[in-house]
Amino acid sequence: MQIYVEYVVIDNLVFNFLILKIALINKDVKSSGVSKFLSALLGTAVAVVFPFFKCHQLILLLLKIVLALILVAVAGKYKSFKSYLLTVNLFVLCTFLFGGAIYAIFYLFGLEYSFLYGTSSSLLPLGFLLVCAFVIYFLLKKVYFKLFKKRIVHAFVVKCKLFYCGEVIEVDGLIDSGNHLVYKGNQPVCVAGKRLAKKMLLGGFLQGSFCGELSFYTVSGISSLLIYKIDQIKIYSDKKVNIINRPLIAIANSGGYTSEEYDVILSADYCLDG
Repeated sequence: MQIYVEYVVIDNLVFNFLILKIALINKDVKSSGVSKFLSALLGTAVAVVFPFFKCHQLILLLLKIVLALILVAVAGKYKSFKSYLLTVNLFVLCTFLFGGAIYAIFYLFGLEYSFLYGTSSSLLPLGFLLVCAFVIYFLLKKVYFKLFKKRIVHAFVVKCKLFYCGEVIEVDGLIDSGNHLVYKGNQPVCVAGKRLAKKMLLGGFLQGSFCGELSFYTVSGISSLLIYKIDQIKIYSDKKVNIINRPLIAIANSGGYTSEEYDVILSADYCLDG
């Protein structure tokens, strides 16, 4: 198969950058345009070299997965290993969707295209594949926001009331199936977002309720949470109310697990069947 290197470079650079933009859309990820570009450039350099090394397709697929792990690591900074793995999964998924869509376009026109190598022996106008890439990008982005943001994420956002020493704070809570933090072995921990933490600390809401400190490991090192015990949390969903007595709520002391989007990340153990 004849390979047009300039096409491989430009196509892969644009494809990788657009895929990274979708994969790193998670708010728990910090990423700049420069880091995405450098990651896309690294992926492009590997894509240029790949066609010259003929190997079994399974090995090639495994190498591409390893490459995805590296590209995602280069492209952003992650608050947790869970956030990093989620981004890797999105990157791999979007890569297959992009590659599959391009393969379908070539198949439609009866042109030859190597799915795993991302190369073609057909000389198409340069702008053709780039237009296809941007169309696929905007479609995927639209699906992401409609499906994940509205139907999946919002289904787990609930109204809550926090009670302590006669005071009440009303907040929006996220039921996070991944939050299995526990204090002293068996006590579930909710995590206050930045806005709520500031409000509680400045308002004296947590005065006299300090329990201790919880340390845990993240991809960026050791992080810690300050643990407080309040009187009660009421979680509202439709017509159900789940009442949690003497719950623990944590405030980030250094780095780690917190949120800028939600007031409180509820423990996975606080289901609404309660």
